[in-house]
Amino acid sequence: MKMFNQALQFTITQNPITVISGNQINQSSVVGSPKDLKWINAPNPFENFHNAEQKIVQGTGTWLLEHRLSQEWKTGMSHFLWLQGKAGSGKTFLCTNVIKTLRKDCVFLYYYFDTCDKAKMDYSGIQQRQSDRIARMLIMQFISSINSKEGKFLIPEDMESTLLHLMAMMDVAYIIIDAIDECAEEDQGKLLALIDKLLTKLKNCFVLVSSCPHINIAHRKAQVISLDKQMSDVGITSDIEKYVDTKLQEQDAWSPKLKTEIKDTLVNGANGQIRWVDCQLMALNEITIPKRVRKALKSLPKTLQDTYAKILEQVKEELKDDVKTNFQWLLFAYRPLTMGEVQHILAIDVEEETLLPEDLLENIKTELHKVVNSSLVVIVQASIEDDSWEEQNVLTVQLAHPSVKDYLLSEAAIQSVLGYFQINSALAHEAICQMYIVYLLCCGQEAIDVETFALAHYASKYWFLHSNQTKEECSAILDLSCKLLSTTQPAYYNWLNVYTSDTWDNKADNIAQPLYYASYIGLKSVVVYMLEKGADVNAQEGEYEKAVQAASSREQHGEKILTRPRPRRNPSPPSRVKGNNGQTGPRQNPRVYGYIHTDTVHLHITKYTYNIIIPLWHLNVLCILIGSLDLRELRNSQDILIMYKTH
Repeated sequence: MKMFNQALQFTITQNPITVISGNQINQSSVVGSPKDLKWINAPNPFENFHNAEQKIVQGTGTWLLEHRLSQEWKTGMSHFLWLQGKAGSGKTFLCTNVIKTLRKDCVFLYYYFDTCDKAKMDYSGIQQRQSDRIARMLIMQFISSINSKEGKFLIPEDMESTLLHLMAMMDVAYIIIDAIDECAEEDQGKLLALIDKLLTKLKNCFVLVSSCPHINIAHRKAQVISLDKQMSDVGITSDIEKYVDTKLQEQDAWSPKLKTEIKDTLVNGANGQIRWVDCQLMALNEITIPKRVRKALKSLPKTLQDTYAKILEQVKEELKDDVKTNFQWLLFAYRPLTMGEVQHILAIDVEEETLLPEDLLENIKTELHKVVNSSLVVIVQASIEDDSWEEQNVLTVQLAHPSVKDYLLSEAAIQSVLGYFQINSALAHEAICQMYIVYLLCCGQEAIDVETFALAHYASKYWFLHSNQTKEECSAILDLSCKLLSTTQPAYYNWLNVYTSDTWDNKADNIAQPLYYASYIGLKSVVVYMLEKGADVNAQEGEYEKAVQAASSREQHGEKILTRPRPRRNPSPPSRVKGNNGQTGPRQNPRVYGYIHTDTVHLHITKYTYNIIIPLWHLNVLCILIGSLDLRELRNSQDILIMYKTH
């Protein structure tokens, strides 16, 4: 469409801009205020594009652009092209090559699913559904500025209809979505339904997706290019040969004859997986000595899983705990970790409950890979949100490839190295939570300087989320939580001064008693312990005034809900309210009607006339607190009554 022809900057999130039309893809300053764009809440795929583009070897991927099915898709003869291949076969690079080609003369939209970034896959259960997120991101790529105030928050159906409306206005639009198999499994059906809707209702829409072969496409009208079948072997083999040639040119220690032997061995053993080739080259570069390299070529691992197993078998005994700690954090952290945060993580001693400055790993950028192999963990640029809600580009530590995550969570890892590096979700959250609390107890003995203590803000914001993912009977976490949540503990006040979860700006206006915060963040075992010790459940304090009201509040998991202002203390209830049938009636006493669905509780509060969704574990906290209230006092108060049943 003509209105987009001259557009060089399109907003993706409150971050810098990704150019999707024009002669180059870059980042530049935002048109409009980042605050005005927060409501879209979409992740930025430019980082994935940039990281992939930097690694592309010149001349690779051209076979796909020249492929008959690709040409039919590009010229409008086919609307849906599906690129399939096993993990590590280079699908992301191929999609990136397509984007680079389209940018010259087409309007296009793109997205990368990424299991290494929680914002780009619905792993943790606290994000929006992915079909909604993709719609949001695509809309942001259409619009160069949004005249929206904070507080507007479109529901998923609005996002999809808005996307359809915008795309219908254009002559032709291409959409490229990489790695849909890395979308949360429960959301894959919704994502494919969104693609179906776009293709059914829009004749000007052309979609390219990539995935591993296990995604079912039997019922979908897609042209499939399989990287695992003979018809594409020539192209992939050619790409691998070019990649190996480029990498071997960087190695001065080997003779031309040895390089030829290395190339032949790697190309023949690749089985179409450029990721496997890359891992072998990194391993051979560490050996260096020609005769050792030649010997190693005779015993290369056959598969990616075998490659990861071999790397882990070579971890030194004294480093195993640190390597496993790295994996646990990188797998289950709620956002990418900065190098400074990883530096402090490695210095925490949970057994001794210490954090010593002399235990910090100096020069972590160069020293980290002496701890954990660079085939498993990498340092990359990424956008993260700082303590003022602003996005900043920093060096982060991430898993090197989605297949690393798949391996660490697989049965194959159990068989490797006596299963030491196989990661269990509940145990990982337990270990992370303990480290968080020890960290806060150590650095919180005086006012916390977040510049000095790099992990402080992250720990303050997320420690209780990990706690809620652990087993309730974990005595170590209960003991540490009670130690932190104590008015005799300086770290209690200093934690809340860094991050207070119940206020709109996460700043402490006034600090309430520990029971209030334990209720708000859903620490059931801590609430029970405090009540047994005589904590006053009727105490009037905190943003929501009482512990029972804090426990029933909507905003959990550190989310910023922009649909409405938070209810303040002593809110003025409306004189008339709307019921579920849309009719108005006289103001009622506050009541909550709810139902349980999967792992969340949906509650309707008639007093404030809005719906809230809280995690299922919060219902337990509410019941405990209500059971401790004086019912005679409750009848005469503004406390919330809860009626629910399970289905």
